[in-house]
Amino acid sequence: MKICVPLLLSLVCLSSLLSGLSGLYLGISSGISEILILSLILVLVCTRKIAIGKDMALSFLLFLLFYCWLIFRAIDTASYLYFYEKLFKTINILFPFVVMLYVRRDDIHKMFRYCITINVFIGFIYLWSYGSFLLGDINYEQGNIFNTFYLNFGLLTGYFTIVSYCYYIYENNKCHLFFSIVLLSFIVFSGARGPLLISVFVIAILSIYRFRSLISTKSLFYLSIFVVISYYFILSSNNLDVLLERSSNRLLLLFSDDKGASVNTRLVYLHEAIKYINENIFFGYGFGSYGSVVFQDDSRLYPHNILIEIFFELGLIGLCLFLLFLLRVGVSILNISSSDERVVSLIGLTYFFINALKSNSLIDHRLLFISIIIPLVFTRDSNEQV
Repeated sequence: MKICVPLLLSLVCLSSLLSGLSGLYLGISSGISEILILSLILVLVCTRKIAIGKDMALSFLLFLLFYCWLIFRAIDTASYLYFYEKLFKTINILFPFVVMLYVRRDDIHKMFRYCITINVFIGFIYLWSYGSFLLGDINYEQGNIFNTFYLNFGLLTGYFTIVSYCYYIYENNKCHLFFSIVLLSFIVFSGARGPLLISVFVIAILSIYRFRSLISTKSLFYLSIFVVISYYFILSSNNLDVLLERSSNRLLLLFSDDKGASVNTRLVYLHEAIKYINENIFFGYGFGSYGSVVFQDDSRLYPHNILIEIFFELGLIGLCLFLLFLLRVGVSILNISSSDERVVSLIGLTYFFINALKSNSLIDHRLLFISIIIPLVFTRDSNEQV
């Protein structure tokens, strides 16, 4: 069971990628995440004992207040149908708080290592598949899966690139340096602009901070070999060539007047939400109400910004409760005794919070809430050792 728990944790974290691959090759993309989550909880409940610390209890209490307010605003909402579906899917932000009661800090570290390794293998499969799809060499019946696959792939790969680099810095493990370079190259070819920019920025900051301990003749030698091999594969592979061209075009859009359909649509959704907020500032329009109020379409629509979404649907009261909860988690990060765990926790929370400000709905941010429970586990276990 020592291997089972961190392995299941890693599979849950990577479940969006596993669902994507399963959808492409097996035609089955739904239900995989739910099965993995249920399996993880069953294993934890049957094999572990609950352990809870002061920071963990206080953070959970604040989250519970926020969730109770969410339930209250679901009872009185402008949505007449969609809120049922959205309320059910809050399981994505609830289950991490069950998991945190049972997992230990060693599980988290092992989970990171499993995720990094599995992410590398998935990356090779994904890039080959997507390159072949763009070239027309392979016609996937579920080719539309790539529309969301590349977003999830970029998000997760960007995060584990940074985590792997952190392990290289603090453990001086060359294997993690290699993994971080490989994963970073995957992001370049995936076309995920946000994760690429954030990953490069964070790695640059960490490198400057630990410059003397990082720069060595061996490190430069390994890096040079990797660059040469990568350059050879780019020149000899049509798959990589078409992916690199797509990525370059997407990056250039950031510096043009037209940011592309994806960014432009999100800006419209965001501006529409802000226009309506002032009319119901304290209580909001109710959980799941965005589409119904703004577009008269009671379906899965959202402003692609977690704070604006909460402000719109749950009002200023809901927003304050959520920010208070995040602030408490931030204090818990500062209480972590180990510097590497503190850095990894801070990076994880910041990384997924930035993503939540530009993508998806509250109920989609499973990874943000997993990144929230990680420092709570680290704080609890570090206090137990004192």
